[in-house]
Amino acid sequence: FGAVSVNELQFSSKELRRMKAIIVCEHSFDAHKLDDFDHHSSERWPMVNMALENILLKEKSHEIAKQWSKIFNEMKDPIVILDFNYKMTLSNSSFQQDLEEAYAPILALQDKSPLNQSIQRTFDRGESQTSDIHLLGKIYRLHSYPIRLVGEERVSHVINQYVDVTQSIDLQS
Repeated sequence: FGAVSVNELQFSSKELRRMKAIIVCEHSFDAHKLDDFDHHSSERWPMVNMALENILLKEKSHEIAKQWSKIFNEMKDPIVILDFNYKMTLSNSSFQQDLEEAYAPILALQDKSPLNQSIQRTFDRGESQTSDIHLLGKIYRLHSYPIRLVGEERVSHVINQYVDVTQSIDLQS
């Protein structure tokens, strides 16, 4: 009777290799049945190992996503990510507080405004663009960065960062 350490798991992913995991089974087998159980279960440990590794990697991924989200939301400059149809897929809290209300109607028009022209140039050329735009009585230096998904040639999204340069331009005048 008691616990038996059945198997030490070995993880294949770099993120988990430093972790140690041991499967321990409580049992009430006699010595003969314990040998049978050991033989029977040893064939199943690779599956258990893969399932546990999958769970641990998902947990690690979730932690990293939470950290990234926190950093993204704490950035001072307003930032928004747009898809090819000019729909907002992600924005930080600065953008939501300062620009979202004025921004959405401009995007919806997809007109020839300086904002939309800069975004469209980024999609068309596939390279970073910088332009100055006027929004809500301020002057923002808009930095647009293209995103291509792995294996894609076409730009799928654009990251827009808005740097308030109003004071800087006023001082230069």
